[in-house]
Amino acid sequence: MRRSLTKVALLILAAVILFVATLSFTGVLEPWELALYDTWFNLRGTVAPSGEVVVVGIDDASVAEIGPWPWSREVYGRLLEQLALAPVVGFDLILDVPGDPEGDRAFVQAMGEHGGVVLATMFSFSQEDGEVYTELLMPADPFWETLMATGFVNTPEDLDNKVRGIIPVDLNLMEQPYPSLSIATALLAMGHAPDDLELLGRSLRVGERIVPLTGEGKLLLDFYGPAETIPTYSFADVALGRIPPEEFRDKVVFVGVTSPLFHDQVQTPFTKGNMVLDGKLAPPGVELHATVVENMLHGEFFQRAPAPVNLALIVLGGLLAFLLTGRKNPWVGFAITVGILVLFTAAVTHFWYRNHYWINLAAPALSVSMTYLGLTIEGYVRAELERRKTKALFGRYVSPAVVEQLLANPDQVQLGGVRQDVTVMFSDIRGFTAYSEGRPPEEVVQRPNEYMTEMTAIIFRHGGMLDKYLGDGLMAVFGAPIPYPDHARRALAASLEMQKRLEELNQIWIARGEKTFKSGVGLNSGSVIVGNIGSPERMDYTVIGEDVNLASRLEGMNKEFGTSIILSGRTLKSLEATGAAADFDIRPLGAVPVRGFEEPIPIYTVDGWAAKEAPQVS
Repeated sequence: MRRSLTKVALLILAAVILFVATLSFTGVLEPWELALYDTWFNLRGTVAPSGEVVVVGIDDASVAEIGPWPWSREVYGRLLEQLALAPVVGFDLILDVPGDPEGDRAFVQAMGEHGGVVLATMFSFSQEDGEVYTELLMPADPFWETLMATGFVNTPEDLDNKVRGIIPVDLNLMEQPYPSLSIATALLAMGHAPDDLELLGRSLRVGERIVPLTGEGKLLLDFYGPAETIPTYSFADVALGRIPPEEFRDKVVFVGVTSPLFHDQVQTPFTKGNMVLDGKLAPPGVELHATVVENMLHGEFFQRAPAPVNLALIVLGGLLAFLLTGRKNPWVGFAITVGILVLFTAAVTHFWYRNHYWINLAAPALSVSMTYLGLTIEGYVRAELERRKTKALFGRYVSPAVVEQLLANPDQVQLGGVRQDVTVMFSDIRGFTAYSEGRPPEEVVQRPNEYMTEMTAIIFRHGGMLDKYLGDGLMAVFGAPIPYPDHARRALAASLEMQKRLEELNQIWIARGEKTFKSGVGLNSGSVIVGNIGSPERMDYTVIGEDVNLASRLEGMNKEFGTSIILSGRTLKSLEATGAAADFDIRPLGAVPVRGFEEPIPIYTVDGWAAKEAPQVS
């Protein structure tokens, strides 16, 4: 059934867009958006970084060889001697308390000789009397003599406890933006001062590079893979000279813990719940800082689409589903919906891979799906209401078989009014007025009811529509609501069967000692207006036009001509057009003047079937 777009459908579209937008901007859909974002990384797979940034990891082997943790800072000094060719070295270690004086002096001296060391700070949060206090844990005093810069290492997690980006600067504790460890290290690596930063709305200037920020001020990273995708060396191997210093020439080095015993691992888009079986270990925090610098050196960051863009896609998805599926049957609509979802997925994937631009997909996909589902449900409900309306309307006029045909092919009926070729029948009981005189009302009503029941069944059997009962008569139409090319044949065949059945009824009434009836039938064929006619309070599905009036006039002429059936020349022409005239024994009665018609009307009667036996009803 072809469906039209209704006000209800428009309300469904508006409700879906509002509902999905609310879910999206209140964060309900964020887990799905994050999961899809991670999917792009895993589909892309591991990408080899440039190798310009490396990690020196404090791993289990280093602890076993150098000694129990914590180490003397003299060990870090020895490491810096081996990293003399690395322009910048960032320590992902919180050195907020002094160590042994001799070891600290050695580390301070080594930092001075290197000239490119960045140390970590960390924000610490405490709560007292309902107030939250923030403290910045800074490197101990001795180290400030020779370090080049500091940066905080606090890393935000998303609601699923994964890290997808960093907070590049803090704006709360200092008058100017204070960088994270990775940003401070990147600035030095690119030849800028560690405070060469400027916040520009939803972007950040880092030296000469402009990087995009999310609405929460987060910098989204382009992860290269799981743990150890960034080249990683064992601390002991480097500090004890087993790795030649030339290996680190012109490379940015991060020093930090990599042993799982320190519990510094972070979950990223490349890691899953069952990390060991999946083969994708969570990287340590120091590798996250290295990823930031690698991204910064090559401008490989992701930008998340702002709220207006994502809202526009929600609206666009709903509109596409509304316009493309609203007039289709459910299965075609489903195929179109799948096509729209594929189109959106392809577009979002393209922007992710080619432009490093993250557009929400779950929200527009939900908008498309819910719009299609809502329109489909609305269509089913509306179709069921139409079915019930059709049953209620035509159940009084036509047989159950015709009602089912109408329900199966609702486009065959136009209730608003249409011109259609039909044959109209009027039938009336003769002698009923005399019969009813002096009889009780119950008996008067019982006899026509018995007659009408039998005649109605015959009309239905021949595909006719009972238009209405007219006291002791009736009006029927053949060829509406379902058009039949052989409507005239059906009407004439029904008329003959009605006469035959009346003879049988008369025999029954004679046996009961009751009076008999005669009836007259008038038939006329032509083009009439078919549809719902009446007032808003009372509507009837009926036919109007001069051909209806002529059928009524012909029925009344049966008394004058002593016939039971009179048909017009128009009906005969309709019979001849379908080759059905030869089936009947038709004879002319002449042309007679009819009130309301200027020219005399040729009329005919039928004495029965041309064959001895009546054909079966088709």
